[in-house]
Amino acid sequence: MASALPTIAIIIGAWQNTENYEPLRQVLSSRGYDTVCRSPPSTSSDHGDTDLAADSAFVHEEILRPLVEDGKEVIVVVHSFGGVYGGGALKGLSRSERAQSGNAGGIVAVVYLAAACIPSGVTTLQAMGIGEELLPWVELDKSTGLLSVPDPIPLLFHNLPPEVAHHWAAKMKHQAIKPMQSVVTYAPFEDEMYKGHLAYLKCLQDEMIHLPGQLKFLSLAGIEVTDEMDASHMPWLDNSDETAMKLLRLVEKVRM
Repeated sequence: MASALPTIAIIIGAWQNTENYEPLRQVLSSRGYDTVCRSPPSTSSDHGDTDLAADSAFVHEEILRPLVEDGKEVIVVVHSFGGVYGGGALKGLSRSERAQSGNAGGIVAVVYLAAACIPSGVTTLQAMGIGEELLPWVELDKSTGLLSVPDPIPLLFHNLPPEVAHHWAAKMKHQAIKPMQSVVTYAPFEDEMYKGHLAYLKCLQDEMIHLPGQLKFLSLAGIEVTDEMDASHMPWLDNSDETAMKLLRLVEKVRM
């Protein structure tokens, strides 16, 4: 009897709606993979009074730990800002660590998808060289602490036909700024348990995290197993089949 395929946990980016990941989830499902994709507190609240620790705790306690404690092997795909709060949720959940304790299940691979790799000891904004003056395409509502992107199409959906771009752009959400101002306390690329089990998928036409930024993150993290797509920051909206194929091929190279 063939062993079950790992479950794929997709950790979404800032401002994102889980619905925007459905095309990727559908392709992965057609290949036999169960997927999980949920919104963290920072994109699901009407106020910004939540921080990086809350997002990471949500992923750890509500998404990943139930899967691994059920004995499942898990592939974690972190997209964009998901690389920070999702990465912060992985401590103690690797398959290697669980096997040492005689437990089944655990995280077997992590793929950064056009994602931020922020080392411990700094905030996301500090690592990106952003001070009090935010990027010009972002607006902050100081009364709520929520960030918005008034015109996301040039950043995220520029490769799509106009009507399709507007469809996905309309689903974007607000994002609490506090998680980006919070100091990172854990990064999996600093954890020996994940050494050799991390990969990165670059997006060459990314207008949100430009290629030089992605290369900087790769250098910071020391991730050596990579691939690339001639696509935008949301590459599965350009080509969901190719995105799924490349993600799974990367997993094959780094899986525990």
